[in-house]
Formats: sequence, C-alpha cells, structure tokens
Amino acid sequence: MTWILISAGITLAAAGIIFWQRRNLLRANLEISAASGRLQALVNNLSDGIIAYDNNFMIQIFNPAAERIFGVNREQIVGRAFGPERAQELPFRLLAQTIFPSLAPLVVERSESGALPQVVDLSFTDPKRELTVSTDRIIGPAGETRGFIKLVRDRTREMEILRSKSEFITIAAHQLRTPLTTVHWVFEGLKGK
Repeated sequence: MTWILISAGITLAAAGIIFWQRRNLLRANLEISAASGRLQALVNNLSDGIIAYDNNFMIQIFNPAAERIFGVNREQIVGRAFGPERAQELPFRLLAQTIFPSLAPLVVERSESGALPQVVDLSFTDPKRELTVSTDRIIGPAGETRGFIKLVRDRTREMEILRSKSEFITIAAHQLRTPLTTVHWVFEGLKGK
C-alpha cells in the first residue's frame, strides 16, 4: 500500500512539474508570437524595401515597400531561390541587379570595400531608378552567417528634384546674366563717348 501511495505521489509531483513547464513554455511562446507580430508589423510598414535571403539566395522576406520599388509581388519570389540569371527576365531585372550589384549599370560604393554594412548607390535607366542599398549579414546564434538583409531606399524622386533645382538655377543665372551684359555694354558705350 505504501508503494502505491509513493508511486501516486511521484506521479502527481511529475504531473505538477510537467504542467508547470508546459505553462511556462506556453507563456514564452505567446511572448515570442507577440514580439514576432510587432516585428512583422514594423517591417511591413517601413517606407524602405527590405529583402532578406539565406546563403542559397532563397528569399525569406520581401516587404510591401520592396513590392512597390521593384514591381514584383512577394508571392512570386518568397520561398524561391533567386540567382543572377533572373536578370534576363524583364520583371525581375531590377531586383536581380539590386541583389547582385555587379549586374547593375552604374554602381557607386559608399562604404569601404569589405566593410559591413555595405552601402552602394545604384542607378538604372530602364526604368529610371536611383536606389541606395545597404547590405548586412544575418548572424545565427553561434555567430555563423545565415544569410543577408538588404535595406533599399528609392531615391528616384529626390534625384529628380535635385536635377530640376539645378536646371532652374542654371536657367535663372543665364536669364539674369543676359540683361546685365546688355546694360554693361550700354554703360561701356556711354563711358567711351
């Protein structure tokens, strides 16, 4: 009889420990889920494009801003490997040239070679785009590189405004200079008489 009571006590204690551990695990899972939801909301609401991919160039994250910048739906590429050969496909050319900057028509490096994050300005003519791309590693718990993340800022509108401003200043300076030159000649002519 004592063995039955001891066995029941041990079983009851084990059940209590298991219950307590499951409760803690459930609480931790809820906290992780909430944090993940907040992070997902943050990524989805950024105005800059986010592209994350693993070491095999399998696209993991492609936020709505990236969809707008590249004109590609996330369903077309998330969960699929994306290699440089995709630059041959018109809908994916801009994206491929951004993931593999050596394929882009014009690349200006803004950071030191080999330094992370790697920052480059990319210029495209068809379609007309000006992008600043910052690339950094995704690090695993053991310090290993698990993939890369790119933050893509579309500077096309900014660059158009700067070009318009420069053109305006050039035209205004020319227009101001022309009447002043005529007045100067008149004064030179009067001075000589």
